[in-house]
Amino acid sequence: MKQCHKCNRTYSDDSLAYCLEDGALLSAPYQSEATQVLPRFQESEVTRSSLKSVKTSRPRIWYLAIAIVGIIFCVVGIALLTSRNSSSVQNNAPPAKSPEDGRIDRASSDLSATPIQAGEIEQLIQGWQHAWESKDLNTFGDYYDDSFLGRNYSLKRGYRAMTRSEWIRDKQQKFARSNDVSITFGPRSISYEGNDVVVKFEQAYSSLNYSDRGDKTIWLRRKPNGVIKIIREDFSPVAGAR
Repeated sequence: MKQCHKCNRTYSDDSLAYCLEDGALLSAPYQSEATQVLPRFQESEVTRSSLKSVKTSRPRIWYLAIAIVGIIFCVVGIALLTSRNSSSVQNNAPPAKSPEDGRIDRASSDLSATPIQAGEIEQLIQGWQHAWESKDLNTFGDYYDDSFLGRNYSLKRGYRAMTRSEWIRDKQQKFARSNDVSITFGPRSISYEGNDVVVKFEQAYSSLNYSDRGDKTIWLRRKPNGVIKIIREDFSPVAGAR
Protein backbone atom coordinates (compact mmCIF):
# COMPACT_ATOMS: atom_id res chain seq x y z
CA MET A 1 0.00 0.00 0.00
CA LYS A 2 1.16 3.48 -0.94
CA GLN A 3 0.06 6.94 0.15
CA CYS A 4 0.24 10.49 -1.21
CA HIS A 5 1.94 12.70 1.27
CA LYS A 6 -0.03 15.78 0.02
CA CYS A 7 -3.66 14.62 -0.10
CA ASN A 8 -3.14 11.57 2.12
CA ARG A 9 -5.01 9.41 -0.40
CA THR A 10 -3.98 5.77 -0.23
CA TYR A 11 -3.67 3.28 -3.04
CA SER A 12 -3.73 -0.47 -2.71
CA ASP A 13 -1.97 -0.87 -6.03
CA ASP A 14 1.70 -0.96 -5.19
CA SER A 15 2.59 -0.55 -8.86
CA LEU A 16 1.48 3.12 -8.85
CA ALA A 17 4.26 5.63 -8.48
CA TYR A 18 2.34 8.95 -8.55
CA CYS A 19 -0.95 10.16 -7.04
CA LEU A 20 -3.82 10.14 -9.47
CA GLU A 21 -5.24 13.36 -7.94
CA ASP A 22 -2.27 15.70 -7.68
CA GLY A 23 0.56 13.77 -9.31
CA ALA A 24 2.68 13.73 -6.14
CA LEU A 25 5.15 10.92 -5.56
CA LEU A 26 3.60 8.06 -3.62
CA SER A 27 5.32 6.42 -0.72
CA ALA A 28 4.54 3.77 1.78
CA PRO A 29 1.96 5.01 4.32
CA TYR A 30 3.23 6.19 7.80
CA GLN A 31 2.55 3.76 10.58
CA SER A 32 3.21 5.08 14.06
CA GLU A 33 3.59 1.61 15.53
CA ALA A 34 5.95 0.59 12.77
CA THR A 35 8.23 3.60 13.29
CA GLN A 36 8.51 3.05 17.04
CA VAL A 37 11.73 1.23 17.82
CA LEU A 38 11.24 -0.36 21.19
CA PRO A 39 14.73 -1.79 21.64
CA ARG A 40 16.35 1.64 21.04
CA PHE A 41 13.94 3.20 23.55
CA GLN A 42 14.74 0.52 26.10
CA GLU A 43 18.46 0.95 25.48
CA SER A 44 18.14 4.67 26.04
CA GLU A 45 16.33 4.12 29.32
CA VAL A 46 18.95 1.63 30.44
CA THR A 47 21.76 3.96 29.44
CA ARG A 48 20.18 6.88 31.27
CA SER A 49 19.60 4.70 34.27
CA SER A 50 23.24 3.54 34.20
CA LEU A 51 24.55 7.07 33.79
CA LYS A 52 22.35 8.24 36.62
CA SER A 53 23.63 5.38 38.76
CA VAL A 54 27.22 6.24 37.91
CA LYS A 55 26.66 9.93 38.61
CA THR A 56 24.97 9.06 41.88
CA SER A 57 27.67 6.59 42.94
CA ARG A 58 30.60 8.93 42.24
CA PRO A 59 29.73 11.44 45.03
CA ARG A 60 29.16 8.54 47.39
CA ILE A 61 32.63 7.17 46.61
CA TRP A 62 34.18 10.60 47.25
CA TYR A 63 32.27 10.98 50.49
CA LEU A 64 33.41 7.52 51.53
CA ALA A 65 37.05 8.29 50.65
CA ILE A 66 36.94 11.58 52.56
CA ALA A 67 35.42 9.82 55.55
CA ILE A 68 38.15 7.15 55.50
CA VAL A 69 40.91 9.77 55.29
CA GLY A 70 39.31 11.69 58.16
CA ILE A 71 39.17 8.55 60.31
CA ILE A 72 42.85 7.84 59.57
CA PHE A 73 43.86 11.37 60.62
CA CYS A 74 41.81 11.07 63.81
CA VAL A 75 43.42 7.74 64.70
CA VAL A 76 46.93 9.08 64.04
CA GLY A 77 46.21 12.24 66.05
CA ILE A 78 44.88 10.26 69.01
CA ALA A 79 47.92 7.97 68.88
CA LEU A 80 50.34 10.92 68.89
CA LEU A 81 48.50 12.64 71.73
CA THR A 82 48.47 9.46 73.78
CA SER A 83 52.18 8.96 73.14
CA ARG A 84 53.00 12.53 74.26
CA ASN A 85 50.89 12.24 77.39
CA SER A 86 52.53 8.92 78.21
CA SER A 87 56.00 10.42 77.75
CA SER A 88 55.05 13.43 79.89
CA VAL A 89 53.78 11.18 82.68
CA GLN A 90 56.94 9.08 82.53
CA ASN A 91 59.16 12.18 82.62
CA ASN A 92 57.28 13.71 85.55
CA ALA A 93 56.99 10.48 87.47
CA PRO A 94 59.61 9.93 90.18
CA PRO A 95 62.15 7.26 89.26
CA ALA A 96 61.47 3.83 90.60
CA LYS A 97 63.58 2.98 93.59
CA SER A 98 65.67 -0.14 93.61
CA PRO A 99 66.33 -2.11 96.79
CA GLU A 100 69.76 -0.45 96.91
CA ASP A 101 68.08 2.98 96.90
CA GLY A 102 65.92 1.91 99.80
CA ARG A 103 68.97 0.94 101.77
CA ILE A 104 70.59 4.28 100.97
CA ASP A 105 67.47 6.17 102.09
CA ARG A 106 67.33 4.30 105.37
CA ALA A 107 71.04 4.81 105.93
CA SER A 108 71.02 8.49 105.03
CA SER A 109 69.09 9.39 108.19
CA ASP A 110 71.82 7.71 110.27
CA LEU A 111 74.87 9.32 108.61
CA SER A 112 75.53 11.47 111.65
CA ALA A 113 76.16 8.29 113.64
CA THR A 114 78.49 6.82 111.01
CA PRO A 115 82.04 6.66 112.45
CA ILE A 116 84.53 9.06 110.89
CA GLN A 117 87.36 7.12 109.30
CA ALA A 118 91.07 8.00 109.48
CA GLY A 119 91.19 8.60 105.72
CA GLU A 120 88.37 11.13 105.97
CA ILE A 121 90.15 12.92 108.80
CA GLU A 122 93.39 13.20 106.81
CA GLN A 123 91.54 14.42 103.71
CA LEU A 124 89.76 17.13 105.72
CA ILE A 125 92.98 18.32 107.42
CA GLN A 126 94.86 18.57 104.12
CA GLY A 127 92.06 20.51 102.42
CA TRP A 128 91.67 22.80 105.42
CA GLN A 129 95.45 23.42 105.48
CA HIS A 130 95.54 24.24 101.75
CA ALA A 131 92.63 26.72 102.03
CA TRP A 132 94.38 28.38 104.99
CA GLU A 133 97.73 28.73 103.22
CA SER A 134 96.12 30.00 99.99
CA LYS A 135 93.94 32.43 102.01
CA ASP A 136 90.78 31.09 100.34
CA LEU A 137 88.34 32.44 102.91
CA ASN A 138 85.18 30.87 101.41
CA THR A 139 86.64 27.37 101.26
CA PHE A 140 88.28 27.81 104.64
CA GLY A 141 84.98 28.87 106.21
CA ASP A 142 83.14 25.86 104.74
CA TYR A 143 85.13 23.54 107.02
CA TYR A 144 83.49 25.06 110.13
CA ASP A 145 80.06 24.14 111.44
CA ASP A 146 77.49 26.85 112.20
CA SER A 147 77.61 25.82 115.87
CA PHE A 148 81.41 26.20 116.00
CA LEU A 149 83.13 27.57 119.12
CA GLY A 150 86.84 28.23 119.10
CA ARG A 151 89.58 29.50 121.41
CA ASN A 152 92.13 31.63 119.64
CA TYR A 153 95.41 33.11 120.83
CA SER A 154 97.21 36.28 119.79
CA LEU A 155 100.12 38.19 121.27
CA LYS A 156 98.01 41.33 121.70
CA ARG A 157 94.80 39.84 123.07
CA GLY A 158 95.86 36.49 124.47
CA TYR A 159 93.14 33.80 124.51
CA ARG A 160 89.71 34.60 123.16
CA ALA A 161 86.59 32.45 122.75
CA MET A 162 84.86 33.06 119.43
CA THR A 163 81.80 31.96 117.51
CA ARG A 164 82.06 30.89 113.86
CA SER A 165 81.28 34.39 112.49
CA GLU A 166 83.87 35.96 114.82
CA TRP A 167 86.41 33.30 113.93
CA ILE A 168 85.98 33.83 110.17
CA ARG A 169 86.09 37.62 110.56
CA ASP A 170 89.35 37.34 112.51
CA LYS A 171 90.86 35.10 109.83
CA GLN A 172 89.74 37.54 107.12
CA GLN A 173 91.68 40.34 108.80
CA LYS A 174 94.76 38.16 109.20
CA PHE A 175 94.57 36.99 105.56
CA ALA A 176 94.53 40.63 104.44
CA ARG A 177 97.80 41.48 106.17
CA SER A 178 99.64 38.17 105.79
CA ASN A 179 101.89 37.11 102.93
CA ASP A 180 103.77 33.91 102.18
CA VAL A 181 101.75 31.90 104.69
CA SER A 182 103.18 28.48 105.51
CA ILE A 183 101.58 25.94 107.87
CA THR A 184 102.90 22.53 108.86
CA PHE A 185 101.21 19.90 111.00
CA GLY A 186 102.88 17.18 113.05
CA PRO A 187 101.67 13.59 113.53
CA ARG A 188 98.00 13.23 114.43
CA SER A 189 96.65 11.79 117.64
CA ILE A 190 93.04 10.63 117.20
CA SER A 191 90.49 9.84 119.92
CA TYR A 192 86.70 9.64 120.10
CA GLU A 193 84.12 11.40 122.27
CA GLY A 194 80.88 9.65 121.39
CA ASN A 195 80.38 10.23 117.65
CA ASP A 196 82.81 13.17 117.63
CA VAL A 197 86.48 12.81 116.78
CA VAL A 198 89.23 14.68 118.64
CA VAL A 199 92.41 15.26 116.61
CA LYS A 200 95.56 16.63 118.27
CA PHE A 201 98.80 17.62 116.54
CA GLU A 202 101.58 20.19 116.65
CA GLN A 203 101.07 23.22 114.41
CA ALA A 204 103.76 25.57 113.08
CA TYR A 205 102.59 28.80 111.41
CA SER A 206 104.75 31.37 109.66
CA SER A 207 104.31 34.43 107.44
CA LEU A 208 106.42 37.48 106.61
CA ASN A 209 105.26 39.34 109.71
CA TYR A 210 104.33 36.62 112.22
CA SER A 211 105.12 33.06 113.26
CA ASP A 212 104.16 30.74 116.09
CA ARG A 213 104.15 27.11 117.10
CA GLY A 214 101.92 25.22 119.47
CA ASP A 215 99.49 22.41 120.18
CA LYS A 216 96.35 22.37 118.04
CA THR A 217 93.21 20.41 118.89
CA ILE A 218 90.15 20.19 116.62
CA TRP A 219 86.85 18.41 117.21
CA LEU A 220 85.13 16.88 114.18
CA ARG A 221 81.50 15.85 113.78
CA ARG A 222 79.65 14.18 110.90
CA LYS A 223 76.44 16.01 110.02
CA PRO A 224 73.18 14.22 109.06
CA ASN A 225 74.00 14.78 105.37
CA GLY A 226 77.34 13.01 105.82
CA VAL A 227 79.58 16.10 105.64
CA ILE A 228 82.28 16.36 108.32
CA LYS A 229 82.63 19.75 110.01
CA ILE A 230 84.94 21.31 112.61
CA ILE A 231 82.81 22.06 115.68
CA ARG A 232 85.59 23.20 118.08
CA GLU A 233 89.19 24.34 117.82
CA ASP A 234 91.82 25.19 120.40
CA PHE A 235 95.40 26.40 120.10
CA SER A 236 97.99 26.64 122.86
CA PRO A 237 101.26 28.34 121.76
CA VAL A 238 104.64 27.29 123.01
CA ALA A 239 107.78 29.38 123.40
CA GLY A 240 109.04 30.98 120.20
CA ALA A 241 105.95 32.82 119.04
CA ARG A 242 106.63 36.33 117.73
